[in-house]
Amino acid sequence: MARLRCSASPRWVPCPGSVQLSEKYPEDPNTRSLPAMQGTASHWVGSEVLSSYTDSGPEGIRSAQSFLDTQAPNGIIIVQDMIDSVEVYIQDVLKEVQARGALAGTFVERFVHAHSIHPENEGTFDSAVFMHDPHDSTWIIWDFKDGWGIVEPFGNWQLINYTVGLLAEWQDRGMDLPKSIKLRIVQPRPHHPMGDIRTWEATPEELHTYFQTMRDSAYESLGGNPRYVPGSHCKHCPGRANCTTLDRAVYEIQEFADTLTPTELVGGALGARVEQLRIYSDLLSAFKS
Repeated sequence: MARLRCSASPRWVPCPGSVQLSEKYPEDPNTRSLPAMQGTASHWVGSEVLSSYTDSGPEGIRSAQSFLDTQAPNGIIIVQDMIDSVEVYIQDVLKEVQARGALAGTFVERFVHAHSIHPENEGTFDSAVFMHDPHDSTWIIWDFKDGWGIVEPFGNWQLINYTVGLLAEWQDRGMDLPKSIKLRIVQPRPHHPMGDIRTWEATPEELHTYFQTMRDSAYESLGGNPRYVPGSHCKHCPGRANCTTLDRAVYEIQEFADTLTPTELVGGALGARVEQLRIYSDLLSAFKS
């Protein structure tokens, strides 16, 4: 497995030091949470259903409902709640594919080696549609999220990572790049004012502005003295229990609490304090876990 997984880029881009720390203190696969395992199982259902459309086997086209009460490869039993969630993702992909007809190239669970960022950077995206039409060369790349923690498409390092790798691959093959790229999060469980399906549309040029930051973090993370930067990404870091930087960040929160005096906050100052407390809350949750 590559040391820099695309799915972990929301952690290693802001905190390069998390890569080597996580390798020193790896996650025990036997201690994965039930929601995480259910998410993996839901992704499996989505992949099986969509693959039945792109490469129909002996069973023909399958529905998500046909997986009810079956067992996923990771041992999780598929229940109705999981089917309801993944069905939103499946239907959105099928809608986009059908709208584009024969001109749409569809890929499900496609591997990407983002060598333009780092030789150790690779991953597998959920699904994508690439248009083979000079008048509409749009890409749509999906990431299905089955969890409750809100994920936004704008500035999403995971989706950017997949896309940058694909753009480099297209260039290497001498193929025309898309005019527009839609990076899409499908997350049915938590309420969001923008709905279950959220899209960030950008051009290859706009996404390229993120390239250097990602590349710098990738090389720093596997170098001799990477930075450790605490933040909300700490909650997904296997090495957080042994991170001195997270320890010190939590000590600073304690000092803040011990010295807090009554202050009237209004306007921008009130907003800044709320954001400060949000960051503190994320750090404490990561430290507690």
